[in-house]
Amino acid sequence: MVGAFLELCGCGGRVGDTKRGKTDRVLYVTNIGNDTVSVVSVPAEGDSFSLTSFGSRTGLSGPGGIAVDGMNQEIVVANAHNDSITVYARTDSGNIAPVRTIVGPSTGLGSPTGIAVDSVNDEVVVANEGWTSILVFSRTASGDVMPLRTISGSSTNLREPTDL
Repeated sequence: MVGAFLELCGCGGRVGDTKRGKTDRVLYVTNIGNDTVSVVSVPAEGDSFSLTSFGSRTGLSGPGGIAVDGMNQEIVVANAHNDSITVYARTDSGNIAPVRTIVGPSTGLGSPTGIAVDSVNDEVVVANEGWTSILVFSRTASGDVMPLRTISGSSTNLREPTDL
């Protein structure tokens, strides 16, 4: 699974020229094959260079879903291989450590795949494929924390949810 998130820049930390009415777009892409995130300019084509990327010491492990929180300038990634959620500053690059990580038995994470950030209500919502559930965490949660809410059960019709 490859996750991607398209962002129109021009809102704090813009990537390109917005003075002439032009808004640059960037695409955040999770790469499960090498546990990295690439940030590429749109419209990139062919063998284009990524603007930035990060990996190695980042805690990424089977990254799938990705969300960009423009209000708080963060990137949030669901990691299916180590049952975690990692958070990075939107401008991070290289082999950086996450700002926060949600991981551990209390989290209820099992192959999390899709992810979304609700900046208004300060929540992170995760499609938890391994346990056929949707988990909701505080946006600023870190460590081995319990979710605020869990959506699961036969009435939900959830069957291995993979995206949000």
